[in-house]
Amino acid sequence: MRNEVNGSCTLNYKPPIVTDKARQTANHRINIVKAALEHRKKYPTHNQADFEFLDLYNSGLFLPKAYEFLGSISIGTLRRYIQAYKRNESFDCLIPQYKITKQGEYNGILDENMKKILLTLLLHQNKFSFNTAIVS
Repeated sequence: MRNEVNGSCTLNYKPPIVTDKARQTANHRINIVKAALEHRKKYPTHNQADFEFLDLYNSGLFLPKAYEFLGSISIGTLRRYIQAYKRNESFDCLIPQYKITKQGEYNGILDENMKKILLTLLLHQNKFSFNTAIVS
């Protein structure tokens, strides 16, 4: 990971954690994408093929394991999966980007220094409101 300020590499970079559930999700998504792309070959337009494919998939009879695991999907979701796969041609692009946290841990965008400053403002004797502390 590059530091945008001085172009150096940061030492505290941690690669994303990919859980078994995330891998299963990506596996089912790739199966849906490949089936949808194959289904498109039978129709003159992608639109017609995609809507018919969704009717089949969302019935739960076509790709039943994927449907049981993921549930129904919309046309936008199907097209987003297909675009991501075509752009990257990789299984990894369909891995969900969930933030993994331990129980009781909040995974936010604030670093430790920012958290200390915010807490200082919130606990100040003048009792800043939450909105004032965030804007400060």
